[in-house]
Amino acid sequence: MAIRNFELDKKIINAANKEFLKEGFTKASLRRIAQKAGITTGALYTRYKNKDELFCSLVSDVCKKFDEQFTYLMPLFYTAIENKSIDKYVQIVHLETQNILSLMYSNYDACILLLNCSKGSSVENWFEQTIQRIITEAQQFYYSFLGDSINKKALELIIVAQFSVYKQVIQNGYSKEEAESCLEVVSQFFDSGWKMIMDDFDFYGE
Repeated sequence: MAIRNFELDKKIINAANKEFLKEGFTKASLRRIAQKAGITTGALYTRYKNKDELFCSLVSDVCKKFDEQFTYLMPLFYTAIENKSIDKYVQIVHLETQNILSLMYSNYDACILLLNCSKGSSVENWFEQTIQRIITEAQQFYYSFLGDSINKKALELIIVAQFSVYKQVIQNGYSKEEAESCLEVVSQFFDSGWKMIMDDFDFYGE
């Protein structure tokens, strides 16, 4: 059995990363990627069956890390609610912000690809699908404490607004320092809202 040439894999990944970042998924060319990697297009197809599979290989790791982050945080939110600790809840929201920022900027190119360059690929709607999953989990989360009194539509609007901030800092090309500075202000804004919600359970009227 032939031994896989991992050095060649690195060349393909580097070439693909540059091509997709420059051209976006739709306009990117496997032929150019192969040329930049110093291989034939045929050799490229022995490793990736098509352009979409190659693109997804560049972003799959960061997608997995985002999923793991949300999975890790959810039990912490439950504990804060069960303990009726508003301050603890807000601390976890801050932790979520810090962790997401750290994740985005330690995987910056992958996030740029995912949020700015994925149109036409099978992960084009990853952000929207992820937000919808978070909304569904949050609605179930609050329902378990508030029952039918929760205004699911209001909760959806709040979550979309909060998570859209992360997308904006990447799409607008903010440096990590700029993002941290902006998110500090935005977090203070949302702190007041979450405290009101957790204090008054102000989700009535659906």
